[in-house]
Amino acid sequence: MLPLKRRDRVVVLPDVDLTESINGGSMRLCSTLLSIGALCGGRKHIGSDEVHLWWIRTSDVAHNRAWLEEVLDTSESQRASRFVRDSDRQRFVTARACLRFLVASYHSIDPRDVQFSYGQHGKPTLARGWYATDLCFNVSHTQDLILYAFVQGRAVGVDCEYARQDIEVEPLMPLMFSNRELDAVRKRSSEDSRDTFFRTWVAKEAYAKATGLGLSLDLTKVHIGLDYPDGEGMIEVTGKPEERKRWCLQQLPAPCGYHAALVVEIGREHSKESKVDLVRVGSVKDHRYRLE
Repeated sequence: MLPLKRRDRVVVLPDVDLTESINGGSMRLCSTLLSIGALCGGRKHIGSDEVHLWWIRTSDVAHNRAWLEEVLDTSESQRASRFVRDSDRQRFVTARACLRFLVASYHSIDPRDVQFSYGQHGKPTLARGWYATDLCFNVSHTQDLILYAFVQGRAVGVDCEYARQDIEVEPLMPLMFSNRELDAVRKRSSEDSRDTFFRTWVAKEAYAKATGLGLSLDLTKVHIGLDYPDGEGMIEVTGKPEERKRWCLQQLPAPCGYHAALVVEIGREHSKESKVDLVRVGSVKDHRYRLE
């Protein structure tokens, strides 16, 4: 791990439950607020039936930008330098550096030794042969917020979006909603339709990222419905009936003004009874550390 030195006392808050169990008790959401010091110290363990979620605000770690930049590799540093706006550069540096710290914390290694590869549609994964691990992850960022999801041996996708008031959602719905979803949403009030648009958007984006198809996926062929009990939804894809049993969709608690969703694989090579038993939600928010 990187040699880190404390400059101030860091408080690590205890677990705080966010919700009761869902999906018949097979999934539970809880919250752990962690400092970056805790993030960097000690190996983290993740079970095969767990999903670990981490929230980071770029403003919370802005004071450590210099040493965040030090963990990036050459290609990442070059990419960061190409951003025109400093806010975009800071978001990329924070997202990628913290991803390195998180991956490293699951393996007890130096974050500078983490190696990534990229899929056909740009989805980052751990480089093949780099480490004997089944750790999989996905990242989403919007405005000042970054969301990470980690699992063992399962495909996973997350998406978070800020519900901007200047976006006209009505013209965008036919590009994203299935015919059944369009018929249903048009019967709703304007404000309800707007909220439904963003909830549907993050859910379908999370699915697109989990599959690795990204922007190449026709979202109008994906049907999730507009309402789901306890935030859990079902994914149906035109021409692919097997997808219904393969994925678990979960709307996530998010800060005011944001929407977020998780899609994780529960079928296919896993048993039909396979469930995701625990979702841990963490917030990395302290920044009183520096490189020696």
